[in-house]
This record gives sequence, C-alpha cells and structure tokens, in this order.
Amino acid sequence: MDKKINWWDKLKEMWILWQFDWDYTKPHALWTSWMHWDTFNNWSKLVENPRLLSEIVSWIIVDLEPLIKKEKPDWIIWPAFWAITLGHELARQLGTKFAFTEPVQTPEWKMQVLKRFDIKKWDRVLVVEDAISTWWSIVKTIAILEGLWAEVLPFVATIVNWSWNEYLWTKKIFSLYSWIPKKWEQDDCELCKKWSIALRPKANWDKFTYKNNI
Repeated sequence: MDKKINWWDKLKEMWILWQFDWDYTKPHALWTSWMHWDTFNNWSKLVENPRLLSEIVSWIIVDLEPLIKKEKPDWIIWPAFWAITLGHELARQLGTKFAFTEPVQTPEWKMQVLKRFDIKKWDRVLVVEDAISTWWSIVKTIAILEGLWAEVLPFVATIVNWSWNEYLWTKKIFSLYSWIPKKWEQDDCELCKKWSIALRPKANWDKFTYKNNI
C-alpha cells in the first residue's frame, strides 16, 4: 500500500473528526458520559462513506497482519450498534465470521450481552472497537467471551486510541492513530467558563463543523 496516511488530518478534512479551535463562540462536545471534551469523532459520517470505511479497514489489517498470520481469528467481535458496519467489513476482508455484543439496561446496571451468535469453546476471537476511551463496552465484551471459554487474542484493534495506555489489561492496543484529548467534568470545564456551550455533537454536527460558515 502507499505511504502511511495521516488519519488525523484526513478525517478532519472529511468532517468526521472535530477538534475545538479555541473560538469560544463555538460549541464544544458533551459526551454521553456527561464529560466535556475538546475532540469528537462522528463515526456516523464514516459509515455514510463505504469507500473510506473500506480503506480504513484495509489499513487496520496492515497493522495487524504480522500478528494475524500467526494467530488468525475465527471471529471478529465488535460492540454494537453503529459499528456493526465497520466490524462486518473487517471480517469480510479477513475472511472470518462476524458477531457483535449489544448493551442491555437492567434496573441495576448496564450490561453487554452476546445473544445472537453461537461462539464455541476455543474459537479464536479478535475484539475490535471504533475508539477506546472509557473501555466499558470492550472490557465487557472480552469478559463475555472469556466466560464462553473462547480464545480472545492478545491484542485488540481500534481506529483511535483516546487513552494514555498502550495495553488494555494484557492486550496490546493497535490503532490507526492515538490522541489524548482535553476533557473536563461539567463544573470544571474551562470552555464553559469562557462561555462556549456544551452540545451533543451528533445532533448538532453542522454547528461543530465549519460547513455552516462556508
């Protein structure tokens, strides 16, 4: 393949990745965790672009190829829901089966469950995620698979690693790019103190990109 792509710049150019430019008249990102961030990836915009999605998956495979040759997975597992398209494309290019876990809310807590697929004991599984930040869904997915006695491979793959870590427990994280965003609790948000408004990015994407100013 061609020279390694700068995915940070490319995704910004295509309005999939947004980063606050310190113009306080513009909003900043309110995540579902209620944290305020200066960065956000709108993966829905990636799913809209099948050709780019396929290209990104191809580059993920380039990074994983030396490991996959030694330990080729039987399954690609991806936490649902929106990333099903991305995970399915990865499985297609690798020639493996694909499955997904999905969130279920109980009165006590939010669970991740595997209920649509028959993964058998000792099946080799590669766990993949769109972005690793809170780790909640990917950690729960690994726990489910280990409970089934599946063989979870010693590495995980993601498009972007938002964390400080190179490993998820003992599993090496492979990402197309890494970035440490700035984030704040609501009461301590530096951007709110400058009168920037916190908004849900996906519902207000035109306000986060420059398209509405062009």
